[in-house]
Amino acid sequence: MAETDIVHVSKEFFIDGMLLPVRIYMELSAGNYLLVGKKGEKTNFTSLHSFKNESTSVYVRTEDYNDLMRHMAEFTGKLVVTKNVPDATKLKFLSGLTEQALAAIKESDFASVVQIEKVSNFVISLSQSLKDFGQVIELLENLPNNQSKHAMATCFISITIAEEMKLNHQIALEKLSLGALLHNIGLRFIPESILKKPKHLWTPEENSIYETHPTKGAEMLRDLKDISNDILFIVAEHHENSMGTGFPRRLRDVKISPLGRIVALASCFTELLYSRLPDTKEFTADQAIEYIDEILGQPFNKQAFSALKTIINKKYLMDKVNKTGKAS
Repeated sequence: MAETDIVHVSKEFFIDGMLLPVRIYMELSAGNYLLVGKKGEKTNFTSLHSFKNESTSVYVRTEDYNDLMRHMAEFTGKLVVTKNVPDATKLKFLSGLTEQALAAIKESDFASVVQIEKVSNFVISLSQSLKDFGQVIELLENLPNNQSKHAMATCFISITIAEEMKLNHQIALEKLSLGALLHNIGLRFIPESILKKPKHLWTPEENSIYETHPTKGAEMLRDLKDISNDILFIVAEHHENSMGTGFPRRLRDVKISPLGRIVALASCFTELLYSRLPDTKEFTADQAIEYIDEILGQPFNKQAFSALKTIINKKYLMDKVNKTGKAS
């Protein structure tokens, strides 16, 4: 099979006895793949010696990838809220979803594998500590247009920016993570006909409807016990900016919550990396920074934006050191 016909997926998705939603392959050698499971079959992968090998990778056909992700998101959401399922099993699938949602970030040259693993582990630990995390997962599953991927990527980027800004307090990072995961939850109230159109084709009325989603999202989350006011601020303010040209309240930098400033930037950056519509330009990390800086006029918090640029520069230098053995 050609490289474009096959996609790497997490082994964390598969436990013995589950029905496979798609065909599963293992790589025997470069470009040579072995079919190890057919759609509708029960898995028995642990009996395969090569599957246990850490260096062994698992793949699905590109045409089957979206079906697998939809199935796993639904399956994981059900597991998280099922009381008699062991925590280890729940975390296994949460880990798989996290790994997969972040895979494209690696490809965008945003961060190192170490950073990705660190943040992934943080999200998994967060799922253990929050009583309402099952509801969070359920809310993410029901977001339109693959927004759960955008939410997870925004969460990752927000935490990474915060750490670069030396914001390392555990409680603050937990609030930041939940706010980033849930920042677009109000899109559930926006008609799909609007979300499926490119923004430049929206009518003024459609644009006004879209601009209500931060407020509607915050209102929706007020009843969840683990959702503090700081998280509600993030959700309500994730489209505000330092210049006061955002929405829904046109707040300037000093009036935006500290965590809201980070998520606003992270969400915009993520939107540039992952277009929500097919056949729309997706940026590399460097291109996204340049677009925010030069085209948008850098409307975000200066400290957060400086941290984001530093992260990308560090990744570039680290890659250069790894390739040459020394910085040049």
